[in-house]
Amino acid sequence: SKSKSERANIQLAATKKTQYQQLPVSDEILFQVYQPREPLHFSKFLDPDFQPSCSEVDLIGFVVSVVKKTGLAPFVYLSDECYNLLAIKFWIDLNEDIIKPHMLIAASNLQWRPESKSGLLTLFAGDFSVFSASPKEGHFQETFNKMKNTVERQSLALSPPGWSTIAQSRITAVSASWAQAILVP
Repeated sequence: SKSKSERANIQLAATKKTQYQQLPVSDEILFQVYQPREPLHFSKFLDPDFQPSCSEVDLIGFVVSVVKKTGLAPFVYLSDECYNLLAIKFWIDLNEDIIKPHMLIAASNLQWRPESKSGLLTLFAGDFSVFSASPKEGHFQETFNKMKNTVERQSLALSPPGWSTIAQSRITAVSASWAQAILVP
């Protein structure tokens, strides 16, 4: 039995014969139990108490690099407007029309696994993950447009490849420190 302070994970399954019934609920109860989806700021991941609902996150990021090696799952490195980085490991096909360097993308339903051992925060794209370069979902609109404007302003100041160059140098630094931590006991 779980204590009251712990969250229990629940998985539901449905068949063709499953029927759903809408139940009435008061606004007060709905406010207490419902958390609307919102894209998370990369800095939120640094909070040690961070635990997303259902271990899924939505976010918006600038694609810095796509790494595909034969026999390995592809990785995509994203940056926010403050050059904070994270990686997404793909367990599904990589949609290269949308996910390519220098693109601003919105991602939904990424899997959060806090035990990730790489030196960089890594999220996982699975069957239910969705990516878009022009998101239509309401919870993405404001943040996506703000970040798009920020990226455009910073790109003008840095020159078009400047944004990617800064973020790419951070990926290299993080990768080097992670490799050194593994190799040096």
